[in-house]
Amino acid sequence: MAVVVEVQQRQDPAKRRSWPVYLTTLKARTRCPCYLLVICPESPVAAWAREPIKIGHPGFDLRPLVVGPGVGPLVTSTEQAAKAPEMAIVGTLANVTTPDQEAMEITHAALVAIENAGHENADLYTDLVLNALPKAARRILEELVNTGIVEYEFKSDLFLRSQAKGEVRGEAKSVLKVLDARGLSVSNEVREQILACTDQERLDQWLVRAATAESVDDLLG
Repeated sequence: MAVVVEVQQRQDPAKRRSWPVYLTTLKARTRCPCYLLVICPESPVAAWAREPIKIGHPGFDLRPLVVGPGVGPLVTSTEQAAKAPEMAIVGTLANVTTPDQEAMEITHAALVAIENAGHENADLYTDLVLNALPKAARRILEELVNTGIVEYEFKSDLFLRSQAKGEVRGEAKSVLKVLDARGLSVSNEVREQILACTDQERLDQWLVRAATAESVDDLLG
């Protein structure tokens, strides 16, 4: 079989004229069953792409196969994601399901499977997913990386950096928690300064000082 794959970010009437040409030309060249797969991350575009293309000849209407909102999950478990990671990632990029905790666990498992298999495009898949996710979903995915809720392990530098970043931010929050517990007044400016710190050695010092400092000035000094 042969597949024509199109990614549609917007409605384009010209494509409804060219898609039949792509498909019939491919059929003539390959002499095998041919399919048109259109990936549409946006709901209105997916609904538009699903509409039959009427060629005019009786019974010769083209109904594109569409992956996007409304199609239903392509992968429904982390086990399936580990076996078919590319399909899970396509589902994520196409907004097939709501990017909630369960969906992000499936995406997490898919990215780990690809990374640990040594796939040449592992970093590309990761970048695509992280850039495509809304902020809330990205936070869920990053939390999965940092806590290891799904029983897989990332090996790439990209996710090790993400994990290290999460650990540093966690220690910065610990500094603030100790100060708050001791009733020390911390301004918004100082809170932002502590949370923005990425120097592990300095954070270690602050965490030790937070237990005995008489003021925030003593901590930062």
